[in-house]
Amino acid sequence: LGGVAAGMSAAARAKRLDPDLEVCVFERSGYASYSACGLPFYIKGDVTDRARLIARTPERFAADGIQLHLRHEGVAIDPPARTVTVRDLVSGAQRDVAYDRLILATGAEATRPNVPGAHLPGIFTLRTVEDADAIKAWLATHEPKHAVVMGAGYVGIELAEAIHAHGIDVTVIEAQGQVLPALDPDLAVAVQLRLEAAGIHVQLGTSLTSFVGAGFVEDVVARVLDRLEPTSLNGDTLRVRGNTLRLRGDTLRMREVVTD
Repeated sequence: LGGVAAGMSAAARAKRLDPDLEVCVFERSGYASYSACGLPFYIKGDVTDRARLIARTPERFAADGIQLHLRHEGVAIDPPARTVTVRDLVSGAQRDVAYDRLILATGAEATRPNVPGAHLPGIFTLRTVEDADAIKAWLATHEPKHAVVMGAGYVGIELAEAIHAHGIDVTVIEAQGQVLPALDPDLAVAVQLRLEAAGIHVQLGTSLTSFVGAGFVEDVVARVLDRLEPTSLNGDTLRVRGNTLRLRGDTLRMREVVTD
């Protein structure tokens, strides 16, 4: 179970040790044996063809006697019966597959922080080819002007550079006191200086508390408008309880509006 680096390496090794083995690999995503380290460079555009990220195709594995099933997920294991229940994520069909040896190589997954708004549109994790496709599609469709990368580890730094290359203002937020926390501090400072020289903003010692999306802002504006008690109207200025709202076309600009 699992068909990226560890799973496919184990499958290939087993086949080399005993060419008569029947080796089956089930991978939940649509890609196996791909370069996860290359995903930020695919987003940046240095890697223009997604196929270059794929080390070996299912057809290549089949030629070596390894049956690779993409978009299949293991959902249950019965150790006494030596079977694993596998679900086809395309059709939804399930079947039991017998095994003599079972290797679990499902790896990890990128977790979203447990804070309000973590599942709003425009918030992504990066671990799979599908994740990279989603980020590229968002950049092309929405043409954002600003981006925030949470975490200044290796992938975070590479992703910040990739997004910045699209002409986007990027801020990297890191909870610890330096970028690349695994590095010695003097090396981390050199990396941070290089980032800032390239125009990427870095905020250290900063923790994430919530994500605020358009829906939240619209709700706040609606609740403010519901409580308004106009006292005078002059041109584009509406006096409200001593505060000022300026209306310009379809844009509502609020100055010192306070809600209880």
